[in-house]
Amino acid sequence: MPFGANGGAAAAWWLPRLPHSSAWARIPCEMAGNRQRRQSDNIERFIRMSLPHFDFPDSPHIAGDAKDDDAEVIDNLVESHAEPPTPEQMPTVPIEPNIEPPRITRLISNTLNVNKAWAEPTLLLPADPNRKSLEINVTSANATDVVNFADEKNKAQSASTSFVVVPASRSFTLTGHTGAVWVYAPNLVDTAVVTCVAVTS
Repeated sequence: MPFGANGGAAAAWWLPRLPHSSAWARIPCEMAGNRQRRQSDNIERFIRMSLPHFDFPDSPHIAGDAKDDDAEVIDNLVESHAEPPTPEQMPTVPIEPNIEPPRITRLISNTLNVNKAWAEPTLLLPADPNRKSLEINVTSANATDVVNFADEKNKAQSASTSFVVVPASRSFTLTGHTGAVWVYAPNLVDTAVVTCVAVTS
């Protein structure tokens, strides 16, 4: 209600209109923000003026030669020699001849009491490709006894195809013979002793 002469309220028309309370609340905040921005600008300007110019790279600067050439070195070592070497480029290794140790010899012996009752020839020695020497000894009490020797069984049955030996304590050597030895004596008066010894390896 206006005031004045009638109540004192009519004189209020000259008072200014005050802004809303929320507008008054924003003024201090805006002023504080402007003051902080000015301070930040002043600090940055001071740093640029007081410090010399430096470049700050993304990675630190390494003293010396920082070039990594390991890959190139490896490529040169590998790729330049990728092809297999020629036979002339291969290292030579002296080849020593194989030395076969000497073989140990053995004695093969056998003794037969040859009897006229035998119906067929008997094997005295089998064949031996490693035989080096052979000696045979025949002993009989009767000087007329005959003993047949051959390298095959059927050949010993006949005097015409065998080596005929008249006993009386006779010895002989078959040098270089590596085959079998068969014995047969159908015309003995009694018995004959045939013994042999062979050197083989």
